[in-house]
Amino acid sequence: MPSTPARADGDVQTPHRILPIGV
Repeated sequence: MPSTPARADGDVQTPHRILPIGV
């Protein structure tokens, strides 16, 4: 499990999805 903080989106392994990049 990476050090990426899991947001409400349920992303834990996508560091790029931490920022709103048009999702």
